[in-house]
Amino acid sequence: MLGRTIQPPDYDVAVPLVSDLSPQAVLEGCLSVPGLVTRPWKTCRAIDVLYHPGRYTTAAFVLLEDEAVSPDRYWADGQIIYIHHPVRRPISHRGCVVRIAGHEVELYQFPSDRRLRELRRFTGSYDLSAMWAQWTGQDPTRTPLLQRQLLRYVPEKKCVARVKPKADHAGDESLSNGVALRVSSNRLAQQIALGHRHGWACAKASGGVLRLPACVFADTARGVTAIEWVKGQPLVQALASDQADEATAKTVAALRAFHKLTIPGLEQISTGSLFEFSSQAIDELSSAMPALGPMLGELRIKLQEALSQIRPVDPVTIHNDFYFDQVLVRSRGCVIVDLERLSVGDPLIDVANYVVQLRMLAYRPEYGLTPDQVYAGVQLFLNHYQEITNDPRAAHRLRVYSAVALISLARAMLRHLRVGWPAMIYQSAVDATAFMGSPTPQWAEL
Repeated sequence: MLGRTIQPPDYDVAVPLVSDLSPQAVLEGCLSVPGLVTRPWKTCRAIDVLYHPGRYTTAAFVLLEDEAVSPDRYWADGQIIYIHHPVRRPISHRGCVVRIAGHEVELYQFPSDRRLRELRRFTGSYDLSAMWAQWTGQDPTRTPLLQRQLLRYVPEKKCVARVKPKADHAGDESLSNGVALRVSSNRLAQQIALGHRHGWACAKASGGVLRLPACVFADTARGVTAIEWVKGQPLVQALASDQADEATAKTVAALRAFHKLTIPGLEQISTGSLFEFSSQAIDELSSAMPALGPMLGELRIKLQEALSQIRPVDPVTIHNDFYFDQVLVRSRGCVIVDLERLSVGDPLIDVANYVVQLRMLAYRPEYGLTPDQVYAGVQLFLNHYQEITNDPRAAHRLRVYSAVALISLARAMLRHLRVGWPAMIYQSAVDATAFMGSPTPQWAEL
């Protein structure tokens, strides 16, 4: 998951640094800081970024001695740093103010971010061995040598590492695969632990149709959770093969089973909360791409009207971030992962998110699916999910929720400055507007 490319925006002027942000500029800025160059850093790689148009940017990078270092080795071989702009004063004693590409920024080496510090502290201490021994039932004195791999670091939000033994346990899939160890806010850690513990127990009754990874360990006071690492075939791979129909049928069956889970204390997603989120996202998108402002403003009005007309349905447990990357296909069913946005609400919210995210892969060739495979996958899913084709009211709800899902996808692309985000935001806005029955401008007209 690391090693993604950041594409700075060309539009926003309120936070000018992001237009100049590049790994080379960050490397040069770091090399200018006395005391930071403890090793002969030769290259810099972007890890992740949080970009809030008109407000601030916080981006994580890794300094490396060798350009050929794999992302799997970033934590072990490099120096993780992050920068924040504009400068907030007073500055932490772990940070300093430097100039990068002509802008003053805060720079932190092995960031003062509590979550990343806690992750490294946990994985580098007795805590990790004790957790492993408790999970496996092994004698703590015989815990195998464990290795860690930093999978995801979103500055000031969360970080995820994979922990597994260096010597595989032959014949024991769980021990060989290890765990996903994550540090987030205390509240989110509580929700993750609760969702996996209750969900795992309920999913066992599905007879293998649905599997959820177990919660191996949780210290929510520190924001630490450890979730079983379960292997399976990524859904995108299955959709590109002759097993697309079978994999889709399993996915729909797993989603239906998921919606029957009973998990206490979840927040309810209402049409009002969907509009509030969409409106905030539209403000961010309009700030980053002013030319889209009129179309997005019209979309906001249409969404408010359409969401207000949806009649309440019996709420169920929903994933609330359900898309192709969250599904692993196995011989008997599917594994659904990443429960951090678990909620209760209309089940068609999950359906819309899945269909929209899969449909947008027609514009993202890096995933390896042709447009024909993408549209076939969407149709297979809708065919298996019969409520959509048999109930006009469900079809209407799906269109409205799909527009919300497109706005959510566009915002995520913007927040993390994923490659091609301007074109993706445009396409998302066009498709969402079309779902609401309005004409849309061509890219050249903007």
